[in-house]
Amino acid sequence: MKNIALLLFLITVHILPAQKASIFGLVDNKQHEVLPGAIIRLKGTVRGVESNAKGYFILRGLKAGIYTIQVSYVGHQTYEQQIQLKDAEQKEINFSLKESIELKEVVVRGNAGIKGNEFMTEVNDFTIAAGKK
Repeated sequence: MKNIALLLFLITVHILPAQKASIFGLVDNKQHEVLPGAIIRLKGTVRGVESNAKGYFILRGLKAGIYTIQVSYVGHQTYEQQIQLKDAEQKEINFSLKESIELKEVVVRGNAGIKGNEFMTEVNDFTIAAGKK
């Protein structure tokens, strides 16, 4: 009986610390509109996820340690936060991103391929042959 109790104690001591931690939460903006498709990643690693249609995310299977979470979304400022995880910890973190006010000028120009009734010289003597094999 003592051996069974000792065995159970040793299994518990070795298995519990091996359990992985996770981070979960919601990504929205300052107007509390959810941001589906936001990228949540652990900086310096290859681990990352995308928020779902309701703005929720979950990162599973993390080891205990200190991480820097980076959250980004198109048209919003990237946010970073450092966190510490313990073994088997389930940590909820919600992010509210600020909209980016930095806009760059976009110029769209177009030229017609035909001027009046004249063809442009680059296109005038060009033939395309198509056939079946």
